[in-house]
Amino acid sequence: MANGGLTVVDGSTLRADDLRLPLPDGAVSGARLLQHAESEVAARLFGLSLPDPLRSAAFRRVAGGDARSFEEEVIDADSVKRKVREYLLALADDLADDPLAILVLDGSALRVFLDDEDDFAMLSENLFTDLDVDDRGKLSKKKIQDALVLMGVEMGVPTFSEHNDLFSNILRKHGAEGDQQLGQAQFAQLLQLILQDLADGLAEKPVVVIQNLKVVNGSKIKKLLEHKELLDDEMESMFGDWNACGHGEGNMEQRETNSWARHNSHNYFSSFCKILQTLLEHKELLDDEMESMFGDWNACGHGEGNMERLQGLLKAKGSRLGLPPAESNEAVALLYDQIFSEIKEEVIAGELTRDAFHVVVSDIMEKLVDQLEANPIFTDMGS
Repeated sequence: MANGGLTVVDGSTLRADDLRLPLPDGAVSGARLLQHAESEVAARLFGLSLPDPLRSAAFRRVAGGDARSFEEEVIDADSVKRKVREYLLALADDLADDPLAILVLDGSALRVFLDDEDDFAMLSENLFTDLDVDDRGKLSKKKIQDALVLMGVEMGVPTFSEHNDLFSNILRKHGAEGDQQLGQAQFAQLLQLILQDLADGLAEKPVVVIQNLKVVNGSKIKKLLEHKELLDDEMESMFGDWNACGHGEGNMEQRETNSWARHNSHNYFSSFCKILQTLLEHKELLDDEMESMFGDWNACGHGEGNMERLQGLLKAKGSRLGLPPAESNEAVALLYDQIFSEIKEEVIAGELTRDAFHVVVSDIMEKLVDQLEANPIFTDMGS
């Protein structure tokens, strides 16, 4: 799934039954099987090499916990495909719970600048000005490398440290390694030639960059809705809180916001996807969650202003579904506003029974899933 230049890797492409690469002939060692399985993953994920912790966790599941023994084990030909599929599905499950956000640098972003004369002129002028710190109107050829660094992955340029061979060949081809001084027009001409070659190289062999982002795509709420017991527990908890608080949304939201800040500042976006998907997939968990929420609803009163109180309640409970406080993330706040704009006042007017509360909140959760699957929310893991 692509979103605003980002691609979400949620494991869905790893679930296809047909393998893209031919299997090794005959029996193989566990280590050789792992190498083949990782090549199969790369073939399905833009050549991406997944983070070591993710790969190790999946391998341990396939190996039954004893990775060293499995590497030395001989896998018969009939079991090779099954083991490769187990590895792919283990990765797919982990990625469904905690998706990755990646950028695929295939030259298309560079083509945007190269195909528009005005855009490229502005880009080259800005780069020249930024690098000409002495305001001499001249830059050495080797400053082209600094210009590419300034552009960075946001403009479609890979990092030098990880792709030195690609850059070295292109820079050497165009003599962009010396001290010869260039004016702004000459600098722009040289930059254009280098970017054209770089775009061609990336089109032939794209570079994939994993972004330091958490992805919220609704999988956690989806699981909650599909697990009746978990959902019933959460609904009962919420309904109880609603009965107990005896006031509007403010104090509850503040309490939950503080809890988020203390415990979940870095982890809840990915957790949100997992919990939501869990609830949606397991009726028992979903019913428990609904019962908890129904208790919260009754605790805070009902009747006039139910819409505002229900929205406040769900915001307060957002951390339990993996969402950060709406106050700290504009995208989350807008998501709540959009969802509640679709709820009719008469649906939640008066005193809600447990069953009615269950229906309303389930509908809201399903709408959250639909929106987040179509338009995931990203948050910087370093913030």
